[in-house]
Amino acid sequence: MNCLDCDKRKYCSSLCASAEEYVNQDYGGYTLWNVGDMDSFDSSMSIDKMTSFGDIPEEWLDSLSSPRQREILELYYNEGKTQKYIADLLRLSVGTVATYLKRGRLMLKKYLSIKD
Repeated sequence: MNCLDCDKRKYCSSLCASAEEYVNQDYGGYTLWNVGDMDSFDSSMSIDKMTSFGDIPEEWLDSLSSPRQREILELYYNEGKTQKYIADLLRLSVGTVATYLKRGRLMLKKYLSIKD
């Protein structure tokens, strides 16, 4: 069960055991908190191309200033979740999720231009 299916989701203030288990679940050597492998990506690849492939490397995500922004980008690109799903899960509006995604992409583009 995840937070979307939980009867208490409107009132809880922290991850319950079920949500904690979901977040820490092993996905072939990765968890939601540990995604990406820099060795498998070309660092010269643009963020637009990278996001169209799906996974964003951990190193790029580390460049984000906001943990919330990182979480949203991981859920959207690395886990393939929809903006609506993320909004419901994190109790945000879809517009707020879209803004986090847009700003996150801009920050990642800036990071790539500085790194090159």
